[in-house]
Amino acid sequence: MKKLLCVLLAMTMLVGSLFIFCSCDEKDKKKDKETTDEVKEVEVPAPPKGYSLYEDEYVAFVYPTGWKERDMPNGIGGSMFQDLLTGNNVSFAVEVKSDLYKTMTVETFNSMIKPSLDAQNMSVSNVKIEQVKNKLGFEITKISYSATGKGVTVKQVIFVIPSGSYNYAIYVTEAKKVDGLLDTVFESLVAKK
Repeated sequence: MKKLLCVLLAMTMLVGSLFIFCSCDEKDKKKDKETTDEVKEVEVPAPPKGYSLYEDEYVAFVYPTGWKERDMPNGIGGSMFQDLLTGNNVSFAVEVKSDLYKTMTVETFNSMIKPSLDAQNMSVSNVKIEQVKNKLGFEITKISYSATGKGVTVKQVIFVIPSGSYNYAIYVTEAKKVDGLLDTVFESLVAKK
């Protein structure tokens, strides 16, 4: 679990385009689907004006219309949605479901993640972790912090929502604040399984 958190952290520190996408192989997905996923009918609301919908078989969320979809580097696969002018982005990571985020504290964050940030000459401040529920009724772990490196400070909020056999972590990274972005992404989050 520590290794996954270190990889997750390293990817989130890319200034202007913090992201990560960790996925299980197709064999694991097929096995998980056959053995542990319960299919439930979940209505995905239409995106609000100015936003587009990302949806797969496990989750749905919105991102600003006009942000460019970019492939993840290094053959990781997946996409992120980025404002090419500011570097702001919305992206996601997937990992096997666990209670790590439901029980995470600032102390846990500092002991597991902060040393990796320190090693990258990144400073982290204003770490806050809370369990919240959006207006659609989904329980979500919200992890927020500011990261500074090479003279640039970004605000990152990670919304972790369990769906089926996975935890989806939706990252909202802002180098320049966008009014309403965090709330709109948060309120649109849907776990489909």
